[in-house]
Amino acid sequence: MIDKLKAFFTECLAPEDEPKHPLEKRLQLATAALLLEMVNADYEVLEVEQASMIEALKQGYKLSDEDIQELIQLSQSEQDHNNSLYPFTRLINEHYSEQQKREVIRLMWRVALADGHIDKHEMHLMRKVSDLLYVSRPVVMELKQLEQNAAKG
Repeated sequence: MIDKLKAFFTECLAPEDEPKHPLEKRLQLATAALLLEMVNADYEVLEVEQASMIEALKQGYKLSDEDIQELIQLSQSEQDHNNSLYPFTRLINEHYSEQQKREVIRLMWRVALADGHIDKHEMHLMRKVSDLLYVSRPVVMELKQLEQNAAKG
């Protein structure tokens, strides 16, 4: 999945270094890529996690059903977790405020918590992404608690 999404970002730049796709679209897809990684982090793609990811993308980023379905197909066809998340987090770091980065982390927690269990691989991915986005551990844990409380009702 990550290879195909990296290709998307490479393809986004025209020979004149002018983006083919608007910045907002590239940021939405970078966030979606991180959410997809969370869905796949525990090596078990659960319907409840996919539904949570779709809902998060619809509410938070106003992605079309077509964009969401394309990303889901990419994640199902490619399960390679050894690629770098850096292109996505770099784009987010360059253009998102601290509050927007916190929102990305919060959405990742929503997906991780969708099945009621946080796997060690999901925790590892969360630490990795939060470090790459320069979101402190106390803030990450606060966002986790907020999502846990929201899930309880």
